Amino acid sequence: MVQNSKMGHNFDAGALSTTWKLTLVITVAKLRKLNERAKARNEIQADLDPGLVFDTMSAIMLYALIFQPTAESWEAYVRRTLHLFFKGS
Repeated sequence: MVQNSKMGHNFDAGALSTTWKLTLVITVAKLRKLNERAKARNEIQADLDPGLVFDTMSAIMLYALIFQPTAESWEAYVRRTLHLFFKGS
């Protein structure tokens, strides 16, 4: 248990780590199902790696949290970034 002296909160680093890992496992599993449905509808390439999609989406979201888009909506930013990444133009 770790105490944050500024906030006065106690944190169980092991429990937080376990929760984070479980969240990632569930998210990746859901993403795999989403990829399979998209492949079945020919919306994405058959050989697209779900890990690549997860890493890309995570990077886009983290970047947007730090450098918030101002000239466009969040949705437009994510769509534009994904289009550039997967289509290349």
